[in-house]
Amino acid sequence: MAFTPQGVAKGFGIFVGVLFFLYWFLVGLALLGDGFKVIAGEGAGTLFSAVSNPVAGLMVGILATVLVQSSSTTTSIIVAAAGAGVLSVSTGIPMVFGANIGTSVTNTIVSLGFVGDKEQYRRGFAGATVHDMFNYMNVCLWLPLEAISSAINGGNGGVMFLITEAIAKSFEACDEATSSSGCEDWEGPLKIITSAISKKIISVDKDVIKDFAYGEPDIELCQDFLCSTADLTCSTHNFSQKRCASSGLAVFKTNCDDTWFDEETNTTVTASKKAKAKFDYCRISSAGVISVNTTILEAAREHYHSYKLNKAGVFYDAGMQSSAGWVTLILSLVMLIVSLLAMVKLLGIAVRGAAEEALQKALNMNGYLAILPTRMAR
Repeated sequence: MAFTPQGVAKGFGIFVGVLFFLYWFLVGLALLGDGFKVIAGEGAGTLFSAVSNPVAGLMVGILATVLVQSSSTTTSIIVAAAGAGVLSVSTGIPMVFGANIGTSVTNTIVSLGFVGDKEQYRRGFAGATVHDMFNYMNVCLWLPLEAISSAINGGNGGVMFLITEAIAKSFEACDEATSSSGCEDWEGPLKIITSAISKKIISVDKDVIKDFAYGEPDIELCQDFLCSTADLTCSTHNFSQKRCASSGLAVFKTNCDDTWFDEETNTTVTASKKAKAKFDYCRISSAGVISVNTTILEAAREHYHSYKLNKAGVFYDAGMQSSAGWVTLILSLVMLIVSLLAMVKLLGIAVRGAAEEALQKALNMNGYLAILPTRMAR
């Protein structure tokens, strides 16, 4: 096939166009997640942690994927939530199963586009059903197996959990004392590229979500985590947010007005505005009875509820918080739809002619051999 200047220019234009709309699709995807986090508020950190039943986890995964029409997005949120401690790995496994069932809705919706032609609709719906059955059979096999093996293991995780735990243990933990990078979180190249725009619109404070996952200051935290009846000691409630306490009742050096003399520099130092607040409200008696200092507890709760999920961007400068989440959500959906339609249109133009013939031959070959090209196209 001879290459002409017009053909080369057309191909280059399509390539650039696909990359352009792909970039805005990724930006829209980033904004979609940030918008949902701001809208959910405290629920962003407590929704997943409230799900412990495998069937409930499966339903959450299905519902989330049906709403966002992307199993990759749902799975990414689950992975991020597990990494942040919002939910356990064993709870996240059924949710991933649910994401694989939820994505089956997408191909069914696509098949409805052929409803005007009986024969095309029959073939399209049959193709969608094949994908559905594959995911259903996998979940029907692995979900009961995971639940049964977890029960045999005393509720400490099933087969998949044990495999992932073994893989995770093979990685070495970062030591801040010896690491040259200071154990900084790795940021992927796509996130770096998209954040150049997304962070100028809205920026979610992930430390706030970590505090949500840990829980509101309460005597139950003292009983479950902060106090030890073995040595009769209680630790402080440490906030993850980089925000000093304004009440003056937090641990010294974490209140906004705290000052002290630094002997090394021979100067008076004022607490940083980004100091992470700590509250010592738990008490334990010599008999092992746990109680709280109600004054300090109320100050801790006030600090907990005075969060700002949106910490930067044009909406933050405008004083918008939850409303910024709704605006960002609508904006991201428009970006995703427009970008996706544009990419489909451009790719449709690109596969015409010789490319279309090659694709038809690949799809009409032996069923087992057809797995390779369709997998590469995924």
